[in-house]
Amino acid sequence: LKELIEYARKHHGKLSYGRAGVGSVFHLTTEALLQATELKMLHVPYKGVVNAVNDVAGGQIQMALSAFPNVRAHLQTGKLKLLAWMGARRFSAYPNVPAVSEAVPNYQQPPSWFGMFGPAGMQRPVVQRLNAEMVKALNDPAIKTKVEGMGNHVIANSPEDFARLIAQGVVIFGDVVRRAGLKPED
Repeated sequence: LKELIEYARKHHGKLSYGRAGVGSVFHLTTEALLQATELKMLHVPYKGVVNAVNDVAGGQIQMALSAFPNVRAHLQTGKLKLLAWMGARRFSAYPNVPAVSEAVPNYQQPPSWFGMFGPAGMQRPVVQRLNAEMVKALNDPAIKTKVEGMGNHVIANSPEDFARLIAQGVVIFGDVVRRAGLKPED
């Protein structure tokens, strides 16, 4: 990642990155990285992140952020190189790949997560029971191994912790959107 940043600085505005959907997690996380590094890159919109990943592998664009399952096959064939994990820490399956925060100290990682939701007004005992069962399942060694094998960190937390994570994301992503001057598209 450090080499990419140095190269992008020398070729300011000449590199491109693929992203799927205005306001998608891939778009906003890339914007957060560009803002933290003060780099300019041309963003190329795609209908899906897999198409962007394929174009990085084919040499049409220089960079894309993606969920790990979308890049695994290209990593195995050597068509792509994993530069960094978009998170605060390294991923155990690839301990030699740094986290972005190691190369970009002022990078603030917008949270990305999967979660379970229910209807508004769900009774508290039902919420607690569902949460307890989800925490139990996510801490099962076989499930944890499978989830982590897809490039995810398992965080089996409380509904309150999850609500705080969502609120944190709204603040971080909101700042990224404002700084980038992004507007809703029709």
